[in-house]
Amino acid sequence: MVVVNRVMNVIIYWMMIAGVSSSPATQWSYTNHETGPKTWPKNFKRMCAGHFQSPISLMSSRAFYLSELKAIKIYRRKTAPTSNNVVRNNGHSVVIDFPADTWFVSFDETFDHSYEVSQMHFHWGSHDDLGAEHILDGRKYPMEAHIIAFWKVMYPTLKEAMDRPGGLAVLGVLHDVHDTITSTESQMSKYGNLSEQLRSSLSPGISQSIPEFNLSNILSNISTDSYFRYQGSLTTPPCTENVLWTVFTDTVAVRSSEINLFRSLLYPSYEAMKNMANNFRPVQALNPTGNVLFYRVVYRASATDLDPPSFHYISAALFGIFSYKYM
Repeated sequence: MVVVNRVMNVIIYWMMIAGVSSSPATQWSYTNHETGPKTWPKNFKRMCAGHFQSPISLMSSRAFYLSELKAIKIYRRKTAPTSNNVVRNNGHSVVIDFPADTWFVSFDETFDHSYEVSQMHFHWGSHDDLGAEHILDGRKYPMEAHIIAFWKVMYPTLKEAMDRPGGLAVLGVLHDVHDTITSTESQMSKYGNLSEQLRSSLSPGISQSIPEFNLSNILSNISTDSYFRYQGSLTTPPCTENVLWTVFTDTVAVRSSEINLFRSLLYPSYEAMKNMANNFRPVQALNPTGNVLFYRVVYRASATDLDPPSFHYISAALFGIFSYKYM
C-alpha cells in the first residue's frame, strides 16, 4: 500500500505542475511589502500560487482519524560518528544543520533509514499571540519549529529532494509561553546550547559550530502518536508542493525570555524590520476555489476528543484517500 501511494503521489505532483511555467529566481522577504508573502504567488508562480500550499489552519473537528498512522520516532544511526551541528542565521530564520546520514524519522514503526533529517529551523512573532505558521483549533502560537527530512530512498541528498515528487517530510512542533517553568523544563534545553549562540547575536550569513545534541529528545515532551497529517508545500519560496506534513497536537513550553533571544537576531537590509520576527507565512486555503481535480484532506493520528465530521468532509475524505501517502 505504501508503494502504491508513493507512485500515486508522483503522478499527482507532475499533474499539478504540468504546463505551469517556472519563475526566475527572485528575492523574497517576510516584512518588505514589495517582496513579502502577498507577492509570492506572483513572483513564484510555479508553486506559490498552487492548490496544495502550506501552512494551513488545522481543525480537530474536520480531521479524519486514521488508525494506520503510527507514533513518530526520531532515531540516530548506530554507526554514525559523533559530529558537531551547525547553527546559522540564513537571513530568514535560525537554522540548525545536522551531519549527513546521522538522524532519521520513522513514520511506520520501522527503522529502515527512509527519511533522513537534514535540518531544523524556527518561525516566531514579534509578540506572543502570533509567530507559528500553523493555526491549531483557531489559536495562534508564538513559535513553531520545523524538522526537515528528505526521502533518502529516492533522493541521496536534500538538495535533490527539494523539488522532487514526495521528496520532503516536515515535522511541526508548536511552542507556547510558560514563564513558570525552569530552564531545564523548557523546550530550549532540548536544543543543545542554541540559547548561547542566540545570545552571541548571529548576524545574517554567519554560522557557528555547536556540539551535537540528542535530536530524539525534541519530541520527549509531546505525545508522538497524536498529530495532524496532510499533503502540502514548503512555506517559503519556491513553495514546492512535495511535503508530507506532520504537525503535533501537543505544544511544548518555552519562556518569554527565550523567545526574546530569537527576536534579538537581525534581518538583512532588504527586510523592512531590523530585528528578526514575524518570519511566518499566513495560512493558506485547504482547498482553494477552482481546485476541482484533487480535494485535500487533513488526517489525524489520534481519535481522542474528535467530533464526528459532517457528511461533506466524509465525502472529501473518501475522495482524498486515494492520493494519500501513508495509510
